[in-house]
Amino acid sequence: MIEDSTLDYTIIRPGWFSYENEINYEVTYKGEAFKNPEARISRKSIADLVQRCIFENFRIRQVESNKLESNKLLDCFRINL
Repeated sequence: MIEDSTLDYTIIRPGWFSYENEINYEVTYKGEAFKNPEARISRKSIADLVQRCIFENFRIRQVESNKLESNKLLDCFRINL
């Protein structure tokens, strides 16, 4: 429904959360498998991604699944959630 709308959106689907004090995530796209489905993502990483989506219009109109395995931040961005 959202994907078919004219709204600007980013869908974030993080895996399990952690309390780690780190920003470490990567982005996967709808239909891609997580590299490490057992990995946990820090709440700080999720906050970083949300902030980037709000203030940088990062990944607008895309579906993101995040996973936590790489320190790679995308040029535009990346949520290992």
